[in-house]
Amino acid sequence: MFDYMKLKDARLKYKYKSQGADYLYDLAPCFGGFEGHTTNTDRPYVLVRDSRLMIREGYEWNGANHFPDFPWVLRASFVHDALCQLLDEGRWRSRVEGKDEGDYRKCADREFYCIVRSDKGLRWASITYSAIRGHVQVPFVGGIIGGAIGLVRGERHFECGQAVEAEDAATG
Repeated sequence: MFDYMKLKDARLKYKYKSQGADYLYDLAPCFGGFEGHTTNTDRPYVLVRDSRLMIREGYEWNGANHFPDFPWVLRASFVHDALCQLLDEGRWRSRVEGKDEGDYRKCADREFYCIVRSDKGLRWASITYSAIRGHVQVPFVGGIIGGAIGLVRGERHFECGQAVEAEDAATG
């Protein structure tokens, strides 16, 4: 289950911190062959192995970029930021010939879309996806315009990952 707290100190780099239990997420097929972990060597906060993302309790992230931190955006930004942190730190590898950082960054953006779509619906998924992909350069307002264009074009058909419930994690 996804649970977080807002950090109160405005001087901090991050605005949110996960709490409760580790968060498990089965990644979409486009992440096939992707493995990595963050630089915290004693206990990495983010770990990907066998298409499963694990974000440990206590992971901190900055919320949504290019979009207000509505509660329904935060789970998507949590997963997206963890994946992008792996990419930014260069602490990942691909077992698939020819897949590079750009391919996996698109996969991370698609996971963001899928989570918002699951949590809030198609309209908001299209709006936020357009904002993070930078289709329109004006944050929020541009995202709304881009999302409206996305709705006119039709629903995006991405294969999506899914959160792993606690009882499923114990068995699998």
